[in-house]
Amino acid sequence: MAKPWLTENHSQEFADAIADACLNQYQALPNSGKPSVKGTKHEWTILAGICLVQHAALGHSNSAKQKSNQKDITIDNERYQISVVALGTGLKCLPLSKLSQRGDAVQDSHAEVITRRGFIKYLLDEVASYNAEQPSIFEPVDEKSRKLRVKSSYTFHMYISQAPCGDASMTELEAIQSKESLLAHMEGKKRKATDQEVECNSLSLYTYKFKRQKLHKKSDDIPEGNDFETTTVRRGRVGYQEFGILRTKPGRVDSEPTLSMSCSDKLARWNVLGLQSALLAMIIDPVYLDSVIVNQMFDLQALQRALYGRLSNLPTLESPYRRNQPRILHTERQYSCSKQILETKVPASDVITCNTSIEWVLGMPKCEVIVNGRRQGAPKPKNGQYDLKSSPSATNWVYQDVKSKAVDYNAAKSALLENCFQDWVQTPEDMYLFDLEGIITSHT
Repeated sequence: MAKPWLTENHSQEFADAIADACLNQYQALPNSGKPSVKGTKHEWTILAGICLVQHAALGHSNSAKQKSNQKDITIDNERYQISVVALGTGLKCLPLSKLSQRGDAVQDSHAEVITRRGFIKYLLDEVASYNAEQPSIFEPVDEKSRKLRVKSSYTFHMYISQAPCGDASMTELEAIQSKESLLAHMEGKKRKATDQEVECNSLSLYTYKFKRQKLHKKSDDIPEGNDFETTTVRRGRVGYQEFGILRTKPGRVDSEPTLSMSCSDKLARWNVLGLQSALLAMIIDPVYLDSVIVNQMFDLQALQRALYGRLSNLPTLESPYRRNQPRILHTERQYSCSKQILETKVPASDVITCNTSIEWVLGMPKCEVIVNGRRQGAPKPKNGQYDLKSSPSATNWVYQDVKSKAVDYNAAKSALLENCFQDWVQTPEDMYLFDLEGIITSHT
């Protein structure tokens, strides 16, 4: 069976079909959380989605669960069923000062990350279906193993309305930005020029390299010498001319620094570790993308470099982990709330970022709208702390300790960081010392 996303004759038709499915599903969602018009100001955002594609020969009866948004396409007498399983929008992320130690805030609300967050929920639902002996995308890895893997007839594909922030979009971002956008960025750069060196040094203190050196030295002192003067991690748009390096969000230099890595960096990481998270990796094999479809700011060379090309130093990993190389495709299908589209209709000064994010997952009764890392409408108690969405039974499980039990996943992660991403900025471990009830505790 020839995979249509890999064939020159059919890859464009396939890419457009994935984009259409995501855009149509987005249009079907309620308006809550979507970009709006406020006076003369038009909000913009980015849309991302993940589609499940099942191959089924013509006339073949599909025994899997039917998806309400399922779309069938036929290529070379082969039938492919496309179902959107997760959607996300967003441009925001929390600065370091706003992070929660209770695990009750979403740190990164960029579209790709929100989509992946929803996708993890989808995978959990499919695991539950398998355990309940209902139709599922999963099957046992083998007769002896209790782990699951995605059946070979299923693949996953991501649509993004514009190239991911970070390394994949640096050259295109500089080329297309309006004079007004450039002026705003440069004014912010001037205001922050004196702080750039301080911020770079601050980021260095959170890198994998710095933590490793502290461990080896068994000291909390900053290592002497020039180790951190040569760090390659950059903040947002700083250094357009530098390619293949790690970058943090946000792009604007006049905003508060964050520890969130760019979406280009996270997609590269997912191409090694999978989309499923460390916790799910203990019960399922890694889940990789077979293709990534991008509309605006498309630069094939930059996307290939950012998403997997810069991982060439990665050694051979223990199966089932590997360096995944999804097919990168372009589509002309446009998202109506993109910045580029809006700037053709109104002055650039009237185009503003949308502060909300939408997360939609197949089977959810309604979307989840996220504002400032919290679910929109979540009550805030008098003590200033937010309640969690759910309150499982009391347990002494600590999030960081449970993550550490994903031995194979963590071995692949260490190989990635050691050989490719030593300057990866990591969230402090004290942000992971909470249990299922959001109680801050310590390692067990």
